[in-house]
Amino acid sequence: MLVPLASSGAALFPVQSAKGFAARVVIELAALCWFALVLREPRFRPRACLISWAVLAYCAVALLAAAAGVDAYRSFWGNLARMNGVFALLHGALLFAIAHAVLRTRADWLRLFEVSLATSAVVAAYALHEALTIAASASTLPVRVRPLATLGHPDLLATYALFQVFFAGFVLAWERMRWMRLVAFTLLGVNVVVLAVAASRGAWVGLYVALACGAGALAVYARGMRRAAAAAALAALLVLPLAIRALHGTELLAAMPHIVQRLAGSSLADPSIRTRLRSVSISAAAWAERPVLGWGPEHYRVAFDRHYDPSAPELEQWFDHAHNKIADVAVETGLTGTIAYLALFATAGIGLARYVRRSTAPSDKAVGATALMLGIAYFVQNLFLFDTPVSQLLFFLLLAFAAFLAGRVAPTPRRAYAPAGWSAGRTVAVAGAGIAVVATLVWANALPYAAAVAGRRALAAQTPAEAVSAFRQALAHAGFTRAEITRAMEDEFIDSGRARSPQWTGLFDVLRSEVEAVLAREPTDVRAFLRAANLYNERSALDTRSLRDAERMSRAAIALSPSRPEAYYELGVTHLTARDYGRARELFERVAALHDGIAWVAWGRALALLGTGSREEGQAALDRALALGADWDTQPEVYVLTHAFVAAQPAAGLVPLYERVVAARPGVARYRVMLATAYASAGDPRQAREHARAAAALDPSYAADARRFIEALPAE
Repeated sequence: MLVPLASSGAALFPVQSAKGFAARVVIELAALCWFALVLREPRFRPRACLISWAVLAYCAVALLAAAAGVDAYRSFWGNLARMNGVFALLHGALLFAIAHAVLRTRADWLRLFEVSLATSAVVAAYALHEALTIAASASTLPVRVRPLATLGHPDLLATYALFQVFFAGFVLAWERMRWMRLVAFTLLGVNVVVLAVAASRGAWVGLYVALACGAGALAVYARGMRRAAAAAALAALLVLPLAIRALHGTELLAAMPHIVQRLAGSSLADPSIRTRLRSVSISAAAWAERPVLGWGPEHYRVAFDRHYDPSAPELEQWFDHAHNKIADVAVETGLTGTIAYLALFATAGIGLARYVRRSTAPSDKAVGATALMLGIAYFVQNLFLFDTPVSQLLFFLLLAFAAFLAGRVAPTPRRAYAPAGWSAGRTVAVAGAGIAVVATLVWANALPYAAAVAGRRALAAQTPAEAVSAFRQALAHAGFTRAEITRAMEDEFIDSGRARSPQWTGLFDVLRSEVEAVLAREPTDVRAFLRAANLYNERSALDTRSLRDAERMSRAAIALSPSRPEAYYELGVTHLTARDYGRARELFERVAALHDGIAWVAWGRALALLGTGSREEGQAALDRALALGADWDTQPEVYVLTHAFVAAQPAAGLVPLYERVVAARPGVARYRVMLATAYASAGDPRQAREHARAAAALDPSYAADARRFIEALPAE
């Protein structure tokens, strides 16, 4: 219950990795204690029920899908950024088994929910403090910011708060102490406020559907005033979306909370919604290729890149999840896994419905109905999101609670076990289990975490020797974190400019060897190949032989995702750097055939045409690129392509490029300076003077430099 508070700024991916490792350690230690307890008290043995069979089936299918997928190793271990994978799923199933076996009374579950609510109070305080800070500085922020609290993302914060709202409902229904009920009611309200400031539409839609289902059930099955009240509540809920939508475009909407503004503005034109719908479409195509067991857990990104839709410019981002749990499961584990996943909800729903129908106490009926509504809310909000370590553990606890409630109505016949005496055999068994748990704690948790800490230290190193030492230390015990530590180091090496520095050659040699090894072991990540191509393109400033490696990496990325425009980007940089303008032109024309509306593609084609000496055609292509919004100040691709072209061209050859840029952006002084420099190199001092004076007039800070520049020019 304390896992949501876990964080570690010393490690890579400090939010999710800390929570994932903390959850695994706690569950593994709890499993050892449970094993010893079962040996001493047989009544705490695992209990079979419909829900537990569904959990077992889902885990079995996940293991089969991992074995049959594109990379069983990555499917099993997951990655450091998400901390999912089959290994995490098995921990969730183990948590379910422990909770179902050990938490055997209403008081047990009440204490669990109350501890969770206490933790939520800390998370809520953090979130509300963030929200107040954001509100105080809203006028200085370029975009609307939402609080993250300890969860690392507003949507994940909302999912956590959603669970706590219903947990508070359980406490209100069952708790007898008034002060505890008052605390639960207060925290219910606080978590609703957190839901509001997190402004996650998925969570609110889930809550809305759950409340509508609850009101609808009461309107059908309740009697007297309760039925009338439920019918009125249902009518109000049905009208609510229309009322919120009616606010769109009105002045009143500006005074509403951010979540109301987001809901009111929701439509098929919303980029976020369009992206999710398009990802579902891509998911359907990916599922059709591997319909039975899918691509393997944690390999949605591979399927997404393979079936990328180039006609959708809103999809110019890298998806490792569909932002739709059903689509994720369908792509990663196929139809078999989808059925097994839906069976979790179906079996829990059947058990809870029977509990509600057969219970006689109003408080019991309320708890069962609240648990049903939480399952509905979680399922609906997951149509807009994916699981994380915290949400997955809360879900398995909900399944265990549903199994507990279902068992109270229709208990499974059990033998009466007497406490077992302790023996040497039991001591040996516990000792063996302890050794296995300690080995897992060290090998699967402590060492990878230490590697993540060393990786973070390598990123912050200021000298080549420190960086190499920390990086090698990270790799020594990296385990499943090896690929991400390498890629984080790769990004830092490129972004810091060290790839172009001779002083950092030693780190480049170590990094290059590790990059090649990671890609050989995990040859399915398009983005990883493009990152490697970027590394080699940058290194070509010191060694032109690196261009061959850059081209090799780019072509591997294209083979994995032939319809993704970004897969061709680094190859375009390679061709421009090598002055291979003919092949660059062919490349950009091929990408334009995939999608003709991408600014950097048109810009790359224009540069290639200028490089071949086709001045008029090149300038027309520049006009086309500028009309599409090409801008090297705001678009990294345009900047890098231009830098590669400029570095390979004599200054005189840059005049046509700068002329068109100045014509399109006449008010930017810096562009005038570049054109003046190009004219000077081309032997045209008159034009150089004219544009230097124009730059000084646009921006007086250039005046002194412009004067010295003009004085140094030869007489006409």
